[in-house]
Amino acid sequence: MIIRYLAAIFLFAPLAIFGQSSFYFGAGWNFAFTPLPDLNEVIKEYNDVRPYLTQPMKSIHFLNGPELSLGLMKPKVILDFRWSLQHAKKTAQAPGNSASDPVERNLKIRSNTVGLGVGTSIIRSKLYAGLSIDLGPVKVFTRVGNESGIKDLKYDAVSKKTRVATTVFLAWKLTFKSDGIGPGVLIRPFAQFYFFHIALLKLPCD
Repeated sequence: MIIRYLAAIFLFAPLAIFGQSSFYFGAGWNFAFTPLPDLNEVIKEYNDVRPYLTQPMKSIHFLNGPELSLGLMKPKVILDFRWSLQHAKKTAQAPGNSASDPVERNLKIRSNTVGLGVGTSIIRSKLYAGLSIDLGPVKVFTRVGNESGIKDLKYDAVSKKTRVATTVFLAWKLTFKSDGIGPGVLIRPFAQFYFFHIALLKLPCD
């Protein structure tokens, strides 16, 4: 199986609770830079064949969303389970029947991922390096309508794929107390490698 896709992702979990039994729970927001070559090729083609667009659709390179994590953090080993939601939305506009109410197309991508990882300590009880296996659906949606009423329209799904990935991560534990127990932060930068790319349908014509 060939690794064909890389997303470099940085996660900062501002809320983390570290227990006496080495158990932790965290909730935060993740930010990702990702190439998405297939999806962006569709966006480019959509713009190229519609020179009349007053607002061409921009490429998607950044995703973000909430993330929950829980696991065990021993002095030499970390076991990490997490769920993350990532999404992004872009818009294109074209002249409508009224100059004050253009035609608008929305494109939205959404990814739900669960991952299970294990790692070893680099700095005892503080900094860990690990590897995880991740699985989850990636969906792309679109809708079109006049700007004044598009918020009331439902999205149509144009793609739904399941991604399998592996993630290389670091986990840096910072606590507010010297004993390492209680509230703190868990900073987790990681690079995620997908084993296949997303084959997307073409956007419908306006």
